[in-house]
Amino acid sequence: MFCKLQFISDIPERAVGKVKGVLNGIAIEDADLYSYVVPADGRAYTAVAKIADRMGYDLQSLSVIGTIFGWLFSLTTKGALNGFQLTGKAVYRLD
Repeated sequence: MFCKLQFISDIPERAVGKVKGVLNGIAIEDADLYSYVVPADGRAYTAVAKIADRMGYDLQSLSVIGTIFGWLFSLTTKGALNGFQLTGKAVYRLD
């Protein structure tokens, strides 16, 4: 699926979704992903909910999930583009 986004850079946005997969042999099924992005400030806050308690320590290796949102909506400086600009303001979703 291909989505073309119309993004307004000054308005905070919420992104929600699902996370599933396997981490260190433990299945992650139907976990909730929440992100709150403030593009005008270059900030993003990300959380994953509904995961097994025993996975808390192992999830530290998935900090890249939050980093992706930070990269997508970071502030641009000295001509450097953020991820949203580099992708041509297009998001690809694979099912």
